[in-house]
Amino acid sequence: MEKYTFARISLCFLSMIALLSSCSVKEPEVRSVESLMIRSVSEKHIGGDIAVVLYHPNSFDAKIRAAQIEIFCEGKKLGTGTMDHPTTLKAEDTARVSFLTEWNLENLIELIANNSQEKLKIEGTYTINTPFKEIEFKRTHTPDIDWRALLQKQLGKLIAEHIKMQKVRSTGGDSEFLYWEAALKIKNPIAQKIEIQEIDMDFAISKNGRGLGNWKTREAFTLEANEERMIKTDIKAQQKIILKEFGRAFFGGSLDKIYTKGQLKLLINKQSLEIPIQAEFPIDLKEMLSQRPEGEQ
Repeated sequence: MEKYTFARISLCFLSMIALLSSCSVKEPEVRSVESLMIRSVSEKHIGGDIAVVLYHPNSFDAKIRAAQIEIFCEGKKLGTGTMDHPTTLKAEDTARVSFLTEWNLENLIELIANNSQEKLKIEGTYTINTPFKEIEFKRTHTPDIDWRALLQKQLGKLIAEHIKMQKVRSTGGDSEFLYWEAALKIKNPIAQKIEIQEIDMDFAISKNGRGLGNWKTREAFTLEANEERMIKTDIKAQQKIILKEFGRAFFGGSLDKIYTKGQLKLLINKQSLEIPIQAEFPIDLKEMLSQRPEGEQ
């Protein structure tokens, strides 16, 4: 009797295993692509990261053991990505899968310079461990994101992080404007030669404050890979506006920083780019204003 009972239990157990093993496991779905970032730029590649949001439609948890993506646009392979770390997929929930990416600099810059409007195509291969079996599936996703603007913004941010204010001195003024000369130290964060044709920015004394004037480079200059050099720039501000805004800041704001926003015209890989750029510079605004020639109000 005991042998018979044991045999029945064993048979049921094996039947359950067989049933579970044959369970249909639904493949996760790609919901969106997020966080397109640039971290570094070498001679031939751009390093960064990207996140793919997956939806796991099953009633059990699973784990992504491995995942790779390939990124295409206009038939050109722009880059590849490898999952940053193993990711758990909760039952019937979404999960953010992070990839470390490497972009082909030449192809990417060419598409941006040619004002490509085609969407990215991301082809992913995912290996997932479930409670029943390991599955591998492929997904192709065309994210509805302005990848060109995002990458330009990230490239501008990377360059802005390597611009430092060194010195500001007054160069005079008239009844309408005040003028200064500002020395900037700029380092090329890209591991190849670039030509900065122009930096043209407006500036304010608060992040979303009123524009006080214009700040721009005098001439084009070349930076070799990772080269750092000093350049001279000109600041021009409307006298009435800047005195009014400085007065407001003096009584209730900050006078130790200025905020700039504008365009960086860049030549790289023989391609001309216009990149949005924003930067913050620490500066003693009271000293800057006090440098006006005597007699100016």
